[in-house]
Amino acid sequence: MSYLDKLKSRFDNVELHEHHLDDYQHTAVDFLKKNPRSALFIDTGLGKTAICLKLIRDLVDDDKINKVLIIAPLKVANQTWGDEIAKWSFSAPLSYKLVRAEHITKAVNEYARNEKTRPFNESDLKKISRKVNTRVNKFLRNNPDISELDKNTLIAKTQLAVEKEYRKWLTETARVEAAGIQVRKYERENPTVIHIINHEMIEWLVNAWGANDWIYDCVIYDESDGIKDATTKRWKALNSIKHKTTHFYELTATPAAENYLGLFAQIKLLDGGKRLGRTMTEYKERYFNVNPYNYKITLKEGAADAITAAISDITLVMKQEDYLKDIAPPVIEDVLYDLPEKQRELYNTMSNTGMITVDDSTIVVGQAVSVLQKMMQICAGFVYDSEESINDFGSVVQDQRIHYLHTAKIEALRELMARHPKENFLIAYYHQGSLNLLQKYFPYAVKMDRKGSQKAPWNRGEIKMLLMHPKSGAHGLNLQKGGHIVINYDVYFSYGQFYQFWRRLARRGQENDKVLVYNLLAANTYDVVVKKTCWEGKQNAQNKFFYLIQKVKKALKHG
Repeated sequence: MSYLDKLKSRFDNVELHEHHLDDYQHTAVDFLKKNPRSALFIDTGLGKTAICLKLIRDLVDDDKINKVLIIAPLKVANQTWGDEIAKWSFSAPLSYKLVRAEHITKAVNEYARNEKTRPFNESDLKKISRKVNTRVNKFLRNNPDISELDKNTLIAKTQLAVEKEYRKWLTETARVEAAGIQVRKYERENPTVIHIINHEMIEWLVNAWGANDWIYDCVIYDESDGIKDATTKRWKALNSIKHKTTHFYELTATPAAENYLGLFAQIKLLDGGKRLGRTMTEYKERYFNVNPYNYKITLKEGAADAITAAISDITLVMKQEDYLKDIAPPVIEDVLYDLPEKQRELYNTMSNTGMITVDDSTIVVGQAVSVLQKMMQICAGFVYDSEESINDFGSVVQDQRIHYLHTAKIEALRELMARHPKENFLIAYYHQGSLNLLQKYFPYAVKMDRKGSQKAPWNRGEIKMLLMHPKSGAHGLNLQKGGHIVINYDVYFSYGQFYQFWRRLARRGQENDKVLVYNLLAANTYDVVVKKTCWEGKQNAQNKFFYLIQKVKKALKHG
């Protein structure tokens, strides 16, 4: 196939053109062009992928950028971005590749395997010996009366420990070196404008290229609420290369889903700490009160306005209800069921004592948050039991067992689904115990895999009951064509995941008049309390955050 034929083939799947973009999408593109280090806090269903692809095409045409790295959740990286690139006429000519190609992984693993199995050479043994001597001598200085037998035992154990650590270091070093070789080879053999990777790959890619040889002058981080902690390796990896980029963009619908603390890390990647402070400590001191007794953190008076004012020039907020008037808000309904009498007693006992006995096993929980988790597990029909044991290396490990308690929640789900006999259902589960119960009592149910392979058959209406974890499936998957009913089987603590999950269906292209969201809750339990606190309370806080940013922008525009 000639180069011209290859170029023509890229237009085979084109469905949409520039005139299909809405005015608000052009507004977003213009904002991002004017602010090369900025954040787009855009609601799901407003076409942020198309916005970014139009942005990339314009920047490439204007010789502003040469190489783009898109970092997205796994399922979104594997499917959504590639599908959208092929769909739009302005992005179809742009070449792209998923960085996580099988031959790269295979070569890296092979290289690491060699380092893991090869005998230590003379240089290795000298390094190990120095490390062993240092550790042993330090111990002996503090314990001079140790016997000769104990000393020899200490040396032998230290030798084994250091060899294990050194072997691990060799293997990881080999992986990084091999990755560096392979990504450079991959780039030579497959030169493209756009590379796409999943969130978990960023540290690997930064180490492979190194900050000095970093080739991407434009980075787009899809779902930036995944980098709201500046202490993580992922955040630090991005921070180490941001100065090598000319354009750095963050996208998310839930930047402050849990609280305002997560904004610091996201904004610092854009401005280096100019707006909210150079350190988290500085940020907290400026905007928050910290209770010294229970360490509860609350916003100072006027802090919300101050934070939003500080970042308003590099953030653009777009809410679905402001732009897509034809999409009705979801109908959210709590479906309550009663715990069986025996399990209600277990629930109350765990609440009062932090200890219950199940199947001759005594489950003891020390921390309040763990007690709460156990109580919610009981509501769902099971409880985890962790037992300590010793493995072959003498380390303590936790063996987790699941005790199944009741099927009241399963029966409530069955009754709920019977109300809609002809519909398909998107089910959010959070616990492995819940997944096991769902798969046992609904054998026809299909679980969404890591790659999102079930997206196409679901949208074709071929899956009656799709099981998906809200953490892995909440972002970027367009599932609106397969159904209009979401059921939260489990209650979980993240408003961001709750919001993003039902947005998989409540978006443009949904053919039903309304999306139904059902929450299965055990009556008179913490299921109800957590739902109200984490899903309703956090929604109000984030909506206020968005409102304040928009208010500041309007004041600047008219002032």
